[in-house]
Amino acid sequence: MSSQAPPRNTPVGTWRGDSKCLVTPSACRDEDSVYSIAAIAQSQTKLTLTANKIVAGREISMGTSECSFLPDTHVLKCPLPNGTTIRFELKADSLNGTMTLSDGTEWRKITLRRTRKSPPEVGKLSASAHRGDTRT
Repeated sequence: MSSQAPPRNTPVGTWRGDSKCLVTPSACRDEDSVYSIAAIAQSQTKLTLTANKIVAGREISMGTSECSFLPDTHVLKCPLPNGTTIRFELKADSLNGTMTLSDGTEWRKITLRRTRKSPPEVGKLSASAHRGDTRT
């Protein structure tokens, strides 16, 4: 596996930044976030997004969604099962967007920067997984 960073014209990679609440007062809380975006084999426009929040220095999974990426507009759109949508615009090493509720309310503003660590392609196992190694 290459340690080379992914091209800047793709959202594939690991992103870290802030997810800020836009509706206050509410149950929403600002979060430090890590998003991993991986290519789905045999697709040029379908990706998976795994969203984690940082709590007490540890990543806590918030879920994984299938997303569509439109290379011409640099837009990544991730519909969630509850009708909420996350939409990002890619600009080089920045991924900026919003989480919008099903009623159209903009719930979060998400501002992310690309990190050096890249996720594996979905459907491919890491070398440690092939060996049955469960350490991470």
